[in-house]
Amino acid sequence: MGLTDAQDWVSQKLRYTHGYSVCIAPVNEFSEGNSSPNFWIEGSNYTNSYKNLHINRPQVYYGELTKDYAIVNTRQEEIDHTAQREQYQGFGGVEIGGWFRRLCFAIRFDFGRVLLSSDLKPESRILFWRKIGTRQPDSARMVVDRVSHIAPFLEYDPDPYIVIGNDGQLWWIIDIYVTSHSYPNAKVYVDDTKLKENPLYSEPIFDRFNYIRNPAVAIVNAYSGKVGFYFTKTVQEPVTIAYQRAFQKLLFRIVDEDTERYLDNGIIRGDLRERFGQYGVGLSEEVTVTSRKKEKSIGWRITDTVDGSIYSAEKSGDEIEFYASFFKSRSEIPAGLQNHLRYPDYLTRIQASIYTAYHVEDPEIFYSGSQRWVIPHEKYYSKYQEMVPYYAILKLPGESKPEFVNMIPFSPPSPTHVLQERKEEPGKLMNAWLVARCDAEHYGQLVVYKLPKGETVVGPAQVEGDIEIAMSEKISLWNQQGTKVIRGNLLVIPVEDTLFYVEPIYQQPETINRPKLVAVIVNTGNRLVTADTFDQALQQIFGVGISIAPKTETTGQIVERPILTLDELTKLANEKYNEYLKLTGESNFLEAAQALSDLGENLKLLKSLE
Repeated sequence: MGLTDAQDWVSQKLRYTHGYSVCIAPVNEFSEGNSSPNFWIEGSNYTNSYKNLHINRPQVYYGELTKDYAIVNTRQEEIDHTAQREQYQGFGGVEIGGWFRRLCFAIRFDFGRVLLSSDLKPESRILFWRKIGTRQPDSARMVVDRVSHIAPFLEYDPDPYIVIGNDGQLWWIIDIYVTSHSYPNAKVYVDDTKLKENPLYSEPIFDRFNYIRNPAVAIVNAYSGKVGFYFTKTVQEPVTIAYQRAFQKLLFRIVDEDTERYLDNGIIRGDLRERFGQYGVGLSEEVTVTSRKKEKSIGWRITDTVDGSIYSAEKSGDEIEFYASFFKSRSEIPAGLQNHLRYPDYLTRIQASIYTAYHVEDPEIFYSGSQRWVIPHEKYYSKYQEMVPYYAILKLPGESKPEFVNMIPFSPPSPTHVLQERKEEPGKLMNAWLVARCDAEHYGQLVVYKLPKGETVVGPAQVEGDIEIAMSEKISLWNQQGTKVIRGNLLVIPVEDTLFYVEPIYQQPETINRPKLVAVIVNTGNRLVTADTFDQALQQIFGVGISIAPKTETTGQIVERPILTLDELTKLANEKYNEYLKLTGESNFLEAAQALSDLGENLKLLKSLE
């Protein structure tokens, strides 16, 4: 028997009100037998090894798929994915309240059911504008979400990402862009990439622009729906500063005739600093105060020079009002979330595309376009497309420790007619790569590493061609009726003076929306191997054994190190990789950097076998 309309409304709006938790899995671990991911967290299931990833509030009331309204704290029990039945404990949404407010909500949402339902109480709360992310599934059209509804004058990355905070709650992070088409003497950017195979990489639909910056992020609590806007850099962007001054929030009022007790000669006095702290604002010791006189009032501007936060105060009569700006400082981001900020790959793609032409310094060569670089092509899913930036933790040349970066390679110019005649894809060779640094110390810095002139370095398109030749029979076998083969993103990993190319291959049945890993391909430029796992591929690349030369310690004594077999060294490398993934999952980036450094040393030892 099917549900009546009323029963269906109760189920959708009052009982099935939210999603549940997240899935977290290391990229190099798979379950034996079916090649499924080895989940650290899958819904409410936690492994004993990663208690630091515990989630206190796994319910997701605000997310990418929560498009419609829901009503909580009703007489109906909410359906959860655990045996325990819990009602919503947050302060998201608006209370239904009395009959007049209920009538207003009924007109806005669902007249008869909201107005007449006996399941609703005055303290019931209606949650709306719950969608996070402007991407419309299976469509290139952008939609208005919770954040863009609050601040429609900003542009948003359509691919928000969810993280776990130190408080055990789930948070969405959305990158914010400021664009303009009126910046003087700047090139207009028009996206001409073709990334249609996977909608995840489709471009945001912005107007054409010749100015773009990423000065801030929006952060949304997945349980309460609380939204905050935060600067990500200490260098202030002029458009967001204008918005910051235009949109202010009242923090508190003080009634006092003696303003000098609080603000005088550019210094904050008395208990004013403590009052700010009571409202969640921690002022540093380096605060400047400037005054301005108006016709009927006196005003002050309070600037925290450490993090760029700006507050204002207005005095009228005996009352002083203190306001907070629209954007908060980076230091005010909820605990543990700063470590998850990353340089957006959409911006890296734009900057890489522009830099292909503007790396040339000679005016004549620049205008001829003869030295314009290209973004290499890779085979993703089943078609060729431009490579997209990817995230990695690497020790950059000249740096002492690994760091979190976003990177993309470049290839030398290839005439279009030659590529068409040879039926080749751009990127047979590689000559440089762009790195966008994500760690707080260097956030937003762009570095280009050029390979030595005259050296022939195999590029991504050549590697993809080699993979097609080597794997054609297996791919045809896997691509039987009822299943399809998915070629994963090709990763270019620089380790010392060697480039490692790594590409996973997946098989997905038509009836199951979860692909499984069937092969990992590793290419070092002069050798290509395929295996079931990454560590097995390393064993094939590097041979059968290795011994480590004696090392002279600072005492002057020669200490013999044990001889490690290939299996032992490969196992050690895999352990360091797993340790690195575990530590990054716990936001312990200092120890993760050391684990990655140890992994690099192991790879160098393996490389020495060749």
